[in-house]
Amino acid sequence: TRSAVDLGRFGSEPVLNPDGTPLLDHNGQVIPLEKLLQSKPLRSELASRAGPGGRKLTYMSGDSVTRALNDVFGFDGWCLDIKNTNREVCFEFNSLDSSFPLDPSE
Repeated sequence: TRSAVDLGRFGSEPVLNPDGTPLLDHNGQVIPLEKLLQSKPLRSELASRAGPGGRKLTYMSGDSVTRALNDVFGFDGWCLDIKNTNREVCFEFNSLDSSFPLDPSE
């Protein structure tokens, strides 16, 4: 396991541009990895859709997530390992005839 000292150092290294130079903020200060990881996504990277109960769900597309990970860790600097998948089907109750559809595509 990592100690608190090790965890404190994580993220202090600078984010690098593709040419190897440090990424700078608008004040010319080097941006540490920790600060970049704590930042919120840009509005242009967000999408929304209708959710349950008429609520609006906001999310990032897979392409936006991939771009953000490549920006932070570099191409081939991260990986995705899917451990498990499952499919959940939600049936809607038909109050007119008090029944549930048998086919989820209905």
